[in-house]
Amino acid sequence: MKAIIIVFAFFGILSCQYEKNTALHTIEIDADKTHELYLSSLFDKQGLIKLETADSSLIDGNYQLIKTRDYLLFYNWQKVILFNCSGDYLRQIGKIGHGPAEYQLINAVTIDTISETIYLSTYSAILRFDYNGKLIKSLPIQRNNVNVDIIYLNFQNESLWALYRETGIRLSDGKFLNYTRLFKYNSDLQIIDSTQIIKNVILSNNLVDKINHSADFSFLKTDTFFYYPIICHEKFLRDTLYKFEKSKLIPILRLDFSKRLALENKLLLNLEATNIEISKIYRTSKYVFANYFYNNNHYYLCHDLENKITYNMINGFIDDLYGTGRVVLRPVDLKNGIFYFFKEGYEIEGKIDNISESSNPVVFLIKFK
Repeated sequence: MKAIIIVFAFFGILSCQYEKNTALHTIEIDADKTHELYLSSLFDKQGLIKLETADSSLIDGNYQLIKTRDYLLFYNWQKVILFNCSGDYLRQIGKIGHGPAEYQLINAVTIDTISETIYLSTYSAILRFDYNGKLIKSLPIQRNNVNVDIIYLNFQNESLWALYRETGIRLSDGKFLNYTRLFKYNSDLQIIDSTQIIKNVILSNNLVDKINHSADFSFLKTDTFFYYPIICHEKFLRDTLYKFEKSKLIPILRLDFSKRLALENKLLLNLEATNIEISKIYRTSKYVFANYFYNNNHYYLCHDLENKITYNMINGFIDDLYGTGRVVLRPVDLKNGIFYFFKEGYEIEGKIDNISESSNPVVFLIKFK
């Protein structure tokens, strides 16, 4: 098994081992220049789904969605709920507790649509359920006195991709070592491959304010892209999207904030005087999307790769398809350019029939033209 190593040295020189790529696409961003972008300029309607409202089915906009042909799976850090695509509540998958089919914390969820099974990464194990909520298999997480979290799951090409983060490994000189590794399992949770993504050494073990950031894999029809955001108090900005190609991790695109980071004609590579944080970079065949935080505002970026046009938006797109106001898009199926957004009942009461303040959120689906 080949290991891909990207080593980030803190408080010193940034050292990387990767395949050089002269075709690095750079997107220049002026965080102070913003745009308004309407959904209809890029997308068409794909329909909306009103979720059944019952005590056991209540969700909010903090839930993530996985959509298959027949089902909608919603999850947050402590609950997984299954609906059908008509919006009818079906069941909860697992529950809070300490039993075999129970969990204390959910980090990531994915679905194998072929075998109709659901995988959960929890604090203690990877759990495999069928659609009826029956536990099929559990793979315990081996910690060995090290902090270990599985921060990402995705089932692709008959393999389960699981991103492990190991943090706070104390070294003899008092520093701390962190690893991020990618494991691939077969459907029965047996390891078939592994890749080291990041190895870094830091002076402090303070990761508290950064651990909510996960990773982004963009699985397209022929290509796979990867972005990993800030994981601790780093002296540089993680601004690069990578591509998996022939067992190598290749830098393919970066977000250039140098105009904003310029101070006294010097680039602030140590970021001591900026508050930009990138939380997501992902792409489709034609567009790059990114989320970042700057000056107490959430920004959403959309870059047209073909026409080299960048839209920099505060708080998201303007929905002129369904008329629900400003929206934040989340991907459903990047291969086919399908996205969704939530609107909670109180946001669209009076705009959508039979929706009240106490209703479950409505899911709105859109697709690239």
